[in-house]
Amino acid sequence: MAVETGSEAEITEINGYQDETTITPLADWLANGNKGIAQADREIVKGDFLIPEGLPDYQFGQVDKQTAEQYFTLLSVILNDPTMPTMKDSIMEADMLKQLETFNIGKGLTFDWAKLTAAQQAALETGFKAGFDNVRKTLKSNMINMNGWGVVRNDGGFETRWMDRAIIADAAWAAPDKNISHGGAFLFTDSEGKPFDGSHNYTLTFDMNDLPPVSQFWSMPIYSAEGHFVANEINRYTVNSFMLNSGELVAKDGKLEIHIQNEKPSDPDQAKNWLPAPPEGFRFTARFCGPYAPLGNGAHDMPKMVKAQ
Repeated sequence: MAVETGSEAEITEINGYQDETTITPLADWLANGNKGIAQADREIVKGDFLIPEGLPDYQFGQVDKQTAEQYFTLLSVILNDPTMPTMKDSIMEADMLKQLETFNIGKGLTFDWAKLTAAQQAALETGFKAGFDNVRKTLKSNMINMNGWGVVRNDGGFETRWMDRAIIADAAWAAPDKNISHGGAFLFTDSEGKPFDGSHNYTLTFDMNDLPPVSQFWSMPIYSAEGHFVANEINRYTVNSFMLNSGELVAKDGKLEIHIQNEKPSDPDQAKNWLPAPPEGFRFTARFCGPYAPLGNGAHDMPKMVKAQ
């Protein structure tokens, strides 16, 4: 199961099929016959901690649309959530949490930006901008190159590897603990090194004898340039191994050719393997559940995205 944040609703992806719903806790999911529960049918339980003014307006927004004040206010709320765990045996995390207490950020503390000194506000603003810029820079430069796809380095687990966690969170992928469970790779450009543009058509061709090596499944969602699903006429937001195994995707002559474009292909065979693209920029984050070594060290010959002639 993978849950993504869509442009207007959260879309739950199960075995290749999407359901516009809200994120459902696992216990409720199982009790509901392995199905998501719509927001209108769920009981809303109010948290027993302070909700700062204005928080609902920016809590789901991207960090690049938040101010330092909003970011650290949200961090304070998260750290005061009673369900938020900490690593009791981590000296690094304990030290980091201690530093945050300098600004009254932490469990049992009430953060108020207006009560900070001018120097404290300036320090947080400087750190916020520097951190954001560093994450974006590292996203493009610190991954393993897998034939143009950038593989996330998470073979040893994340724990206090905060930069790796920030990179994955910023790219809307989530953060598994170790690659034995879940790996991933980003793709921002086509085979010519140019950013994807919805005004062009692209193809991605898999060799049926060399599909991504996994013990569970692989999935290749498409996102807007900002990292969101974009609504389309066939409600398809990914191509994956479940769709291939069920016959929803069709291979021919030992090849699985995926057609990535904004308009539906006129050819019926191409339309079966159509992955609708946003009208403007977009990107990909391949997911590998139960990945074997070639997907962790970049040795797998992942296909490039080729602009159709």
